[in-house]
Amino acid sequence: MLYAIISTDVNDSLSLRLKTRPAHLERVQLLADQGKLITAGPHPAIDSDNPGDAGFTGSLIIAEFDSLEGANEWAHNDPYLISGVYDKVIVKPFKKVLCFISTYFRFTLSVKSAKHRQKNKFI
Repeated sequence: MLYAIISTDVNDSLSLRLKTRPAHLERVQLLADQGKLITAGPHPAIDSDNPGDAGFTGSLIIAEFDSLEGANEWAHNDPYLISGVYDKVIVKPFKKVLCFISTYFRFTLSVKSAKHRQKNKFI
């Protein structure tokens, strides 16, 4: 099942976040390598992709785990939490209803699908 891991940073977390980032990203990359990561990213403190010194207020990870307990265990062993970047972490079951597929991917699928239908005379 999918779970949303919603984390809130302590105040002025940027320097500690930058220091701990490689360990955090390495761990998140393992989820991606296992095909379990849906999306992950930080919440900028200001309305900008690059908030600079304003930093971030937390993070969101949506990933697949075997259970809520497994998701909680994974989340509570995150380097950001252990090092003090995160003030709190909430883990909730997540139900994906809609998913955006990029225009390129949609186009590629439609071309392949049309060729498949043509080849197999499904048209």
